[in-house]
Amino acid sequence: MDIDSLRFLIRDRDSKCRRREIHWRPVLAYSLTGVPGAALGAQTLLTIPPVIADAFLAVFFIVMIPSRRLCLRSRVRVRL
Repeated sequence: MDIDSLRFLIRDRDSKCRRREIHWRPVLAYSLTGVPGAALGAQTLLTIPPVIADAFLAVFFIVMIPSRRLCLRSRVRVRL
């Protein structure tokens, strides 16, 4: 890679970082619920037998696909 290509990549990356704004409200909402949820989920998956964990995950995904489609069809939205 030559030096001009490297300069272009660095300049392009810097310009994208300046143009983008961080929307802190959704970041906070996801962080407040995601971090404790991930810790609790990891602890739960480590303490219960693998067969039960697999069954719960399978049921969760089987239920979530139709419910997501139902929410999209009825235009249900969650606003932050």
